[in-house]
Amino acid sequence: MDGMIWLFGFIVFYFAMQLWILPKLGIPTCMSRNCSVEQKNATPLQQEKQEPIKHGEPGKSN
Repeated sequence: MDGMIWLFGFIVFYFAMQLWILPKLGIPTCMSRNCSVEQKNATPLQQEKQEPIKHGEPGKSN
């Protein structure tokens, strides 16, 4: 029974860390909906719609 209490406590602590404590410290977690995972499996049609990044005019230094 003591082992089940420790297991339950660990699970509650884990979810509390992921949902409230780490985001308050500025650490994004996916459980706090701050996950910034980029879409890597874009279809060819989606890849064509993406605009290229412009770095300024040619011949001018930034």
